[in-house]
Amino acid sequence: NNDQLVWDETMFSIYDVDPARFSGKYSDFIDNVCEEDKLAVSDKVKISIDRDEEFLTRFRICLKNGQVRYIEGRGRPCIDSSGKVYALTGINRDITEQVLYEEEILFSQQQLKAANVDLESFAYAISHDLREPLRTISGFAELLEELSRMGKGSLALRMCDLLRANPETMLALHSDSNS
Repeated sequence: NNDQLVWDETMFSIYDVDPARFSGKYSDFIDNVCEEDKLAVSDKVKISIDRDEEFLTRFRICLKNGQVRYIEGRGRPCIDSSGKVYALTGINRDITEQVLYEEEILFSQQQLKAANVDLESFAYAISHDLREPLRTISGFAELLEELSRMGKGSLALRMCDLLRANPETMLALHSDSNS
C-alpha cells in the first residue's frame, strides 16, 4: 500500500529509466508497460497479492525511443505476521531476444509446413502424370506380345519403332522448350 518501488541498476537499464528521474512509485513501472498489456500485468499482481502466491508473467514495455522489449516478470507478496502484505518482491528479465528467436522459429516452421504441402501436391501430380504413360506402355507391350504370338512379327517391329520414336520426339521437344 505504500506504493514504493526499489529498483537496481539492471531494472533501470531494462526500462531505460534515469535513476535521477525515478520517483519509486508503481506508476514508474506500469507507465512503461505497453497499453495492451497493462490490464493483464495489473491483474497478475493483484491476484498474487490477494492469494498470497507467486506470479509469472510476460509482457511488453515501450521505451521512450519507441523500442519494444519483452519482459518476464516474476514475483511474490511478502506477508507480515498478521497476514498483511507489506511488500511485493520480484525480478524482471529482458527476454526480447528469446521472444524474437521464438517468433523466427515459428515463422520458419510455418514456411516449412507450407513447403511440405506444396511438395506433397507436386509429388501427387508427378505420380499421376507418370501413371498414365506407364499404363500406355504396359498396354502397348501387351499388344506387341499378342502380335508376336499371332505371327505378325513385322507389324510388332514397326510398332516398336513407333514406341522408340515417340519418346525421342517428346524429349527433343522438351529440350527445345528449355533452351
